[in-house]
Amino acid sequence: MTANLANLSLIAHQLLAALNDALSDGWLLFQLAAILAGFPLAAWLAARLEPRLERAARQIKGNPDLLRVIIAFMRRMRWLLYALWLYACELAVVLAAGPYEAQLLAAASTLAAAWFFISALTRIIRSVTIARIVAMAGWFYAALTVVGLDEPVLAAFDRAAITLGAVRISLLLVLKLVVALVALIWFAVLLGRVLSHWVQRSQDLSPSFKVLIAKLIKIALIVIAGATALAATGIDLTAITVFSGAVGVGIGFGLQKVVSNFISGIIILLDKSIKPGDTISLGDTFGSIRDLRSRFVSVITRDGREYLIPNEDLITNQVVNWSF
Repeated sequence: MTANLANLSLIAHQLLAALNDALSDGWLLFQLAAILAGFPLAAWLAARLEPRLERAARQIKGNPDLLRVIIAFMRRMRWLLYALWLYACELAVVLAAGPYEAQLLAAASTLAAAWFFISALTRIIRSVTIARIVAMAGWFYAALTVVGLDEPVLAAFDRAAITLGAVRISLLLVLKLVVALVALIWFAVLLGRVLSHWVQRSQDLSPSFKVLIAKLIKIALIVIAGATALAATGIDLTAITVFSGAVGVGIGFGLQKVVSNFISGIIILLDKSIKPGDTISLGDTFGSIRDLRSRFVSVITRDGREYLIPNEDLITNQVVNWSF
């Protein structure tokens, strides 16, 4: 019993000595002070900046998607300012004493930045399930970065690979590709919606030309996002040319109707034969055009029914446009 008490006393003494040594370290005290004082300062600045920024953001009219993104980031201004404060303090410590002395600030700044981006992105994403997946993945990577296990885990993912001819496919490459594709395509779709709202507000373009421009913008942004994701992950586009050609031929045969409807939709928009709001009759269907989509035209009849007519039918069949 006496020996156990002596061991406990020795452990307590060692812990107190280590704590005393840590507290006597001036850089550690500076980091603790910066972490504790930074958030109240950031909250004070954010409380004065957010009302002004919100008044300016409310001036955006007719573009709810852009407004939603701005508001989501703006409402978390205190975390952005807090992360910037921590980064500035970390840089000061690194320049004065070296990176080893700034480890506490580095961990705190990483967590603050992760909280800012994850909370804002989960607010923007409409799907609850996808938002939760993004949050869990973001916090998992942030935790690995803080404890210094990000590089070993990424190296382990890179070792889990298979080789197909001259192409090496690793688990890390697949994860990078999936994350890059999802992120860039999501951003492209969001940007396409924002630009589409601006196009729809134009007074110089016809309704059908507005729809055409909006669709071409979305398609171009998605293609650019996909190519950028492939290039960013280090995938050689020439290495998949033969494979993509064979797959493209198979998809072409299987999606003939889809491609035909898509091309027919572009032709309809170019020749301006019909536009949203026109009253048309096609066979037994008589109603007003509600929307022109990539594959079909939405027509609302007088009894409230909505018919989705393939674009190909509007090209190959006789259509009466009572509003033409």
